[in-house]
Amino acid sequence: MTSDLELLKELQAGRREAFDELFKRHQRSIYFLALRYLGNEEDAMEITQQAFVRAFNAAPRFEGRSSFKTWLYRITVNLCKNHLTRSPKAHEVPFEDFEDHLAADPDTLPDQEGRRSLVREAMEGLPERQRQVVMLRVYEELSFKEIAKVLGCSAGSAKVNYHYAVRGLKKMLNHTKEDL
Repeated sequence: MTSDLELLKELQAGRREAFDELFKRHQRSIYFLALRYLGNEEDAMEITQQAFVRAFNAAPRFEGRSSFKTWLYRITVNLCKNHLTRSPKAHEVPFEDFEDHLAADPDTLPDQEGRRSLVREAMEGLPERQRQVVMLRVYEELSFKEIAKVLGCSAGSAKVNYHYAVRGLKKMLNHTKEDL
């Protein structure tokens, strides 16, 4: 199988079909990244299209300092951030992965939708950078080095933000559980 960088070089050499293959490989992950970021299918589809258009237009200038996937994630995250700046209502993030922190006694917990709502609220309570790092780490399974490239920070900064985010989520969710 041809690597992403090989396909990108083919695209830079004028073979447009190479981009079709890159699109097929990454469309799903970019769409779900945007969907988790924005919480709206229509907006996620729009951002996905914009990300690929930008990547296609910028492909001749791609220098290979990161993987194509990391570069495309960075484009997508920036587009999502810009979209949220223009449309704050779109800022709803489902984050079911931290529901376990609610569960000590299942009989005292709200239903699944209630837990999701609590997790969304907890995620919204995190600082923006921490929320970004958690989403990229948990949902996209990126390494801290990849997250650093996507967000334009150091790997150490990504790790610290992740640590504080998890700690903050646990604290907020455990506090919420006590209120139930």
